[in-house]
Amino acid sequence: MPFFLALGAAAFMSTVVMRMTDPVVGPLSHDFAVEPTRIALFATAFALPYALFQLVFGPLGDRFGKTRVIRLAVLALAAMIAASALAPDYPTMLTLRFLSGMFGGAVIPLGLATIGDRFALPDRQVMLSRFMVATFSGQIAGSFVTGILAEVMPWRLIYAGYALLALGIGLGLFTIRAGGDASSEPLTLGGTLRRYAGILTGDKARALLPIVFVEGGLFFGFLAFAPAYLSEMRHLSPGDIGFVIASYAVGGMALTLVVKPILRLFGSYGMIAAGGLIGGLAVEAMALPLPVAGHMAASAGVGFAFTLIHNNLQTRATEMAPEARGSSVAVFACCLFFGNGTGPILMKSAVDLGGYVAAFRGLGLIMVLFGIVAALSLRHRERRLPQY
Repeated sequence: MPFFLALGAAAFMSTVVMRMTDPVVGPLSHDFAVEPTRIALFATAFALPYALFQLVFGPLGDRFGKTRVIRLAVLALAAMIAASALAPDYPTMLTLRFLSGMFGGAVIPLGLATIGDRFALPDRQVMLSRFMVATFSGQIAGSFVTGILAEVMPWRLIYAGYALLALGIGLGLFTIRAGGDASSEPLTLGGTLRRYAGILTGDKARALLPIVFVEGGLFFGFLAFAPAYLSEMRHLSPGDIGFVIASYAVGGMALTLVVKPILRLFGSYGMIAAGGLIGGLAVEAMALPLPVAGHMAASAGVGFAFTLIHNNLQTRATEMAPEARGSSVAVFACCLFFGNGTGPILMKSAVDLGGYVAAFRGLGLIMVLFGIVAALSLRHRERRLPQY
């Protein structure tokens, strides 16, 4: 299996698992006898360990080889998906979402770090965009395909199929050569902590990490509660919800196809500010009583906006500490997914306080402000740093 294809397949599977509960909020709520807003917290149960354990897998990838760690993580993920298909109740599924996030957290950050190792900076943003196609494809499968299949078969059977797919991808990773990116330096707790301290105190990290944390909270807050909103307020079927959530990924993929001319036209800071504006307007539109096609267009706009911003941030992440790229990208991804875990909690409070529509309208306004502040902040700080 070609190396980049194998890496993309692993990233695809990681994002399938991330999104596979979204379209089946209704069936999961019914089978586990809990309200849909509690099902939405599966997103947090996945995102928080996804963030935390990247701090473990980053050093492991630097020490033993990133490809080796990705292989084992995908196989463990297959086991967690299989167990999810058999989950008897809500607490068990919540635990399995936690474990899925733990192993899923190894794949994409180490994949990004591997690309950073193999491609020079002038080509890296384009290659990272192509890698993101795999992650967005996984989001489409996890939302759209799950939603369509849920119209004709039980969610447990769908999850069993995903477990077999993950197993096949994990075994396929053994067909590619691993090695060349492992370090001979002994892996110790003290050395790991010193490495992280060096990354966190660097000027590049201080400029970047707070922004990616807020980005994760805003966009994942939207993704976590859009399915429950569409189910409860707009009464969409699992299939239609799958279409809407998959449109987020389609919007993101659309940006990856035109990233070069947009970068030349707007520049890095302009892309970030535009992402906040487009995302905010799209979230505002999502709060309206639109037909399914309208919600699909709004969701695609949010996905396009996320990629406008995130493509620029993750390119910077690969240069935070080139000598320990696995660890530095793990820190970046950890901040992103701590934001991802925080966003749904805050959105639940907003929904409980003012309802879905008010929560989405507030989120849209904050997104616009975020894009402006993030672009200005990075521009100010990076004037004093080496050019990215």
